[in-house]
Amino acid sequence: MPPECGTIGEHGVVMPPPLPLTSERLERHGLYLIEDGQTMFLWVGRDAVPQLVMDVFDLPAYEQLRTGKATLPLLENSFSQRVNAVINKTREMRRGPYWPHLYIVKEDGEAAMRLWALSMLVQDRGAENLPSYPQFLTSLKEKVNGSSYT
Repeated sequence: MPPECGTIGEHGVVMPPPLPLTSERLERHGLYLIEDGQTMFLWVGRDAVPQLVMDVFDLPAYEQLRTGKATLPLLENSFSQRVNAVINKTREMRRGPYWPHLYIVKEDGEAAMRLWALSMLVQDRGAENLPSYPQFLTSLKEKVNGSSYT
């Protein structure tokens, strides 16, 4: 996350740049917010640096991190405050009929939780060898623009 993200800028909280919705972008040492307006996942890579785990979750090691529905602690360090600011701003921007729950997902954690989070990455191929979202759109465009209809 760029250093200015999660801080207050001239238009409110500075948000991180969105990444393509593909698992290729999830690095083993990273921390990622995945959300669809209804549910939020905080994806924690298996090689997350111990300082990152301490700064965000107030735990000494990745292995002690529990998956599932959670509320992040607001700790006395700038990274924790910035991550909380990004999550709160994301919730505020959605303004749906309810407050989206946050789930912690470990890269090598519970399979059901991982699959639920990964199902939001619409640019990936599905397990049933379905086309990715861009491939689907290209296919649809080719069908619409095709010269013969049968």
